[in-house]
Amino acid sequence: FQAHSPPSPRRSAMSKATPHVQKLIGEATMHFAYREFQQAVQLLLEVIRLAPGMGHPYSTLGLIYEEQGQVSKALKVFMMAAHLSKRDAHAWKSLATLCKKHGDKEQSIYCLQRALAINPDDDAAHTGAGSLELRLAADALLDMRSHAQALHAHLGGEEAQLERQVEERVAASERE
Repeated sequence: FQAHSPPSPRRSAMSKATPHVQKLIGEATMHFAYREFQQAVQLLLEVIRLAPGMGHPYSTLGLIYEEQGQVSKALKVFMMAAHLSKRDAHAWKSLATLCKKHGDKEQSIYCLQRALAINPDDDAAHTGAGSLELRLAADALLDMRSHAQALHAHLGGEEAQLERQVEERVAASERE
């Protein structure tokens, strides 16, 4: 298991699941616990097909993908789990941490904003979002500076060439 917490599903959704779906979730969880990921994934995908509104199977699937090093897939299914657990600020903050860890600052900010929409008094989420927004702005400024320097170097080279051409024409006209 990773150090972070996956987005948690709503408990009420689990209690509304049919007995068959609950059984499949139990079996998938056992396969996951025994690191039998292929069997767990097959069962979880079946649960998602039967009960697409439940967050739990997405969370567990995300843990499996993350364990297998499939970070992009893990982030996508964790995002689904967080969306399905609409009022779970902790799920959004956990996902923000994971996105930040994997270099996706924009997605991390989005997740923190979702957490703040649920809990506007969360100082840590405010600080995290503000810090990431400042880093994005700084990165954008550095990128703009780099492009400006490249443009200046390109235009500067053309400018020097134009000056030489003008000087050559002036010199040629003076010789005439």
